[in-house]
Amino acid sequence: MPWKKLSMILASLLLFLITVFVPTAQGDTAENDLMSQLRPKAVILYESRIRFGESFPLVSALEEYLGHFNVQVEELERSKWTPGSLKGFDYIFYLGDNKANLPKSMLSEMSKARKLFWFEQNIQQYSNYKKWVGFQSLGQQSDFVSLHYRGEDLPIDPAAKFNVAYPAGAKNLVTADNLQHTVPFVWKMDNVVYVSRLDFQTPLNLILGGILEDTLSGNLVESRQVLLRIEDVQPLTPSAAVAKLITTLAAARVPFALTVTPAVNVGGKTVTLADYPQLVKVLKTAEANGGCLILKGYEATNDNELEYWNTADDKPLAEDKETLALSKIRQGIELLAGLDLYPLAFEVPGSAMSPRGYKTLAQNFTTLSGQVQLSDTSSSVSVNVPFTYQSKRAGMLVYPNNLGYYDPKLLDPTGTILEQARQLSVVSDCTAGLFFHSYLPPEKLLPIIKGLSQLKYRFVDLRTTTYRVTTPHVSITSENGHRRIKSDIPVISIDQSLSGLRLSVRNWFYVLASLLLIILSLFLLILSRIRRSKSILYEKRRS
Repeated sequence: MPWKKLSMILASLLLFLITVFVPTAQGDTAENDLMSQLRPKAVILYESRIRFGESFPLVSALEEYLGHFNVQVEELERSKWTPGSLKGFDYIFYLGDNKANLPKSMLSEMSKARKLFWFEQNIQQYSNYKKWVGFQSLGQQSDFVSLHYRGEDLPIDPAAKFNVAYPAGAKNLVTADNLQHTVPFVWKMDNVVYVSRLDFQTPLNLILGGILEDTLSGNLVESRQVLLRIEDVQPLTPSAAVAKLITTLAAARVPFALTVTPAVNVGGKTVTLADYPQLVKVLKTAEANGGCLILKGYEATNDNELEYWNTADDKPLAEDKETLALSKIRQGIELLAGLDLYPLAFEVPGSAMSPRGYKTLAQNFTTLSGQVQLSDTSSSVSVNVPFTYQSKRAGMLVYPNNLGYYDPKLLDPTGTILEQARQLSVVSDCTAGLFFHSYLPPEKLLPIIKGLSQLKYRFVDLRTTTYRVTTPHVSITSENGHRRIKSDIPVISIDQSLSGLRLSVRNWFYVLASLLLIILSLFLLILSRIRRSKSILYEKRRS
């Protein structure tokens, strides 16, 4: 067979194989759907979404925690259960915050799950179904002062009540201590992991995070990371203070993020970073020194106001006002792009935003820094999470803010942060988050960096993560640390004449030069007239 004909046959065969076996342009979506179908399935089976007499949304908070793991999560109210409803779920999370009678067929379905997480009450019914021996139920207990977990003693509020119930053969994972004796707080038996109380206050949230991590991830290798943010850089922030912080962190070889608000209202007039070229120059040095930018809203407000929330009445903004505020998220990205600055994540001012706000924000960003508001009606309801997670409510990957900030009003602000970090490290794959205000001296930051390093925390470099920031005119994407920027926003040269509160250096030069020229002209004119007057006077005297 001629080589030319053979090569054509081979080429045709190769084209056929590619057509059959290689996905087309829509294959990404199909592949994602397939991967989603292969993910383990979990269901939260609950008596009530909110504990009686309280306002905290337990189910929503647990969903946020489960966003850290590779599972698909659904909800099911226990009263709406029908036979077969729990079949096919790999993980079942039962929230027994109220007493209830559970059908045997429901208990049977629970017993077939790969793992059954049982919280609080009604566990004795499952024990009877499984015929566990030596089961003890002591009911609600309090006056315990600490929880012992993974070699750490974590202090708890003695007034906190939790359900004490356990079989004789259970393996204790966490115990509670009242200085006289201990009782099981978390234990496992067969396919059950039992937790005496579902609570998202420290340290109970750390216990929950640690137990979920140990059980669901299958990775017991410790990995501690921390995201350090330099907070609240805005047009009026002194450029020298920011430059000093960048220099200090670069010398310490610590990756960091700068949260930037590109506009501020001064005397009823909005000014932007474009009016402050020296600060823009400093911000442009951040990336070369290990830093990155996080967009924090568009326009800085005073302490009594928030950009996306009505703080006076603690409720969402009026629809028209919220629409205007949310439209400026895009403006913020594009304003920075016009200065050749490119944010890779977002931070919600005051961590206060409505569901509509999160939905809009998720269209522009895939990464969020800070806490997520869980309530539709109050900004005070949020959840403290000990690791990164894909938020169901916000629709973005969240880097938590769980160590707070350096507060100079505290007696020992550094010690407070480091103790919180030490407690957080009981979670095997934890992510810490803290911020340091841009106006504070960088010398205060160095002991925190040293202490976190001694606790074996690794500082997060967001530039190496996968993220996406998009507007109709700007696209910023990154995979495996390779960033791609597409923008049709004209970049403003910071050497150009800039509008705003103050004139640029070049404009000042022109003004001063003009003034000097006028003064010189006046001086020469006066000098000429004086000489002329003297000449006339001299002629008169001679005559």
